[in-house]
Formats: sequence, C-alpha cells, structure tokens
Amino acid sequence: MGRMVYRTSDNRAYYCNGTQWQEMTGGGFALPYSGTGDSNSNLFRIVNEGNGRAIYAETQGNALSIGIQAIVSHTTPVVDNFGVFAHNKSTNNLGAGLYGRHDGTGNGVWGATANAGVGVKGLSLPTGMGGTGTGIGVWAESTAGYGLFAKSKSWQAIRAESETSDGVYGLSTEDAGVRGQSVNGIGVYGTSSTRYAVYGYSYGTEGYGIYGSGMHGNAGYFDGNVKVSRDLIVNDGNGIIQNVNATQLKYYTGKVSFEYELAAFGTAISGDIPIASFAAKPVVYIGDVESQTGDYYKVIVSLVSVD
Repeated sequence: MGRMVYRTSDNRAYYCNGTQWQEMTGGGFALPYSGTGDSNSNLFRIVNEGNGRAIYAETQGNALSIGIQAIVSHTTPVVDNFGVFAHNKSTNNLGAGLYGRHDGTGNGVWGATANAGVGVKGLSLPTGMGGTGTGIGVWAESTAGYGLFAKSKSWQAIRAESETSDGVYGLSTEDAGVRGQSVNGIGVYGTSSTRYAVYGYSYGTEGYGIYGSGMHGNAGYFDGNVKVSRDLIVNDGNGIIQNVNATQLKYYTGKVSFEYELAAFGTAISGDIPIASFAAKPVVYIGDVESQTGDYYKVIVSLVSVD
C-alpha cells in the first residue's frame, strides 16, 4: 500500500489503495512547490517500469539555468556524501551510471572544486567495495580531437601516480604514445628517487628507445655521467674522441681532392691542401690515398704543417 506509478498511456498518476490502482485526482501540489521531511528512507520515490524516463526536468532559461540541482548541505560529514548519486545496475558494458551531453562546443560533464579537492574523480571499485579492481577509473575517448585535455594555469596539468606500476603509460600504433610540448619550458619532465626518471624502450630492430632531435639547438644534453651498456655509434660509426682536459674536441672526416704532377726523377713535391675551416688550429691525420696514377705502386702523402 502506498506505491505510486505514472502511466504514460494517459499521462496520469495512480496509487494503490490496497486492492486496486486509484487515479490521483486530488491532493497534488502547486508550483512552485517546496517541502521538508526528516527520514532515513526516501522522501520521494518514482518508479517507471517501462523504457521512459522516471524523472524529466527541463529549463528553458538562457543564463545560469539548471535542469536539476542537488545539494548536500552538511558542512562536516563523517563519511562521503554525494550531491548526485547515479547507479546503473547493468552487468554488461552497456549504459552508464551518469551521462552528460552538450550539443554545442561546451562540456558534457563539468566538475569544479572550490578548495584543494577534485573537480571530477573516477574510481574503479576494488574487491572490498563490490568491484573487481580491474576496471578503469576514468576513460577518455575522441574520434578526431583530444581524448583527454588537461590545463592548469599555475601547476601540472596532469599528475599520474601508481603504487606498483607506471604512473603514465602511452601507446600508439602510428604516432607518439606520449607527446610533450612546451613553448618556453620543458616538454617532458621526469624525476625518480630510486630508478628511471624517463624510460624508453623500442621493440623494433630499427627503432629507438629514446630519440632526440634539435632543429636549431642540441638534440640531447646530459648534466652528469652517461652509462652505455652496449654499442655507442657516433657520426655514422666513425667513432668518438675522448679528451683528458676541458678543451672541446671536434671529430671531422672527409675527402679532399688535389692534383700534382711529380717531375721526372723527382722524389717529393709540396703544396697546400684545403680542408674544413676551424676556429683554432686542428690536429690533422691523413689516411689512405686513392686514385693515384703513374708508375708508382703507391703515393704517400705526409703532413708537414697545419696553418
């Protein structure tokens, strides 16, 4: 007794009087309406046994209008309180507990916090709270734009933490799994107390775990020791020179062409061979001599001085 239903075929409300359904023809409330009650159960409950909406609320205003407003007024709760609690009892992957939509370019769901709280929080329930602990707390997806866009005016736009695994895991089949970009600061910044600040791994034979490219500056900068456990390939395999002092060394390889003709019965000839320009006098080593002509088995070129 006391159960109420709304029949959509005639748009009328009915209540059960104990033996049959009785149309609610009187005792209603006029708008605007306000009521107050004190109960640990539902003050107002509507059940729709069909496929329609149990409650439909609409506002036609154009400035700060709200279709439904729910407020938790207690300022010092002892457990979690919810202004809106939406529950979908579906056991498959269809439907949603809460669905927000915007037909324009605004927000489908908008969350805000006045203090140091969280505007929007998503939780995959663990086993102790009725879940399996294997779901996704927040899922972001887009067909053409950003799946997730985060912006902060004074602090990190995104902070990701994990107690046992990766704080951030990015995966892409065609482009960058994780991309960082900054106009004046740091595109990607990583810190670690005990392990890797930034870790890159490539599964392909031609790929790179970490790739750096400098269009107008340096491709990479290391302020500290660098450890390489396997091959270090420099300048297409030409090697690297280690210096014992603070003077910077530059390694340059190239081929220079010159044409001299040794006179009959001559044993030597001298001349200038132009090479790449350097800011200071370099140390020059000459390797193999190619394309020599004449009766000599081999022409030897010796370096006398560098000017």
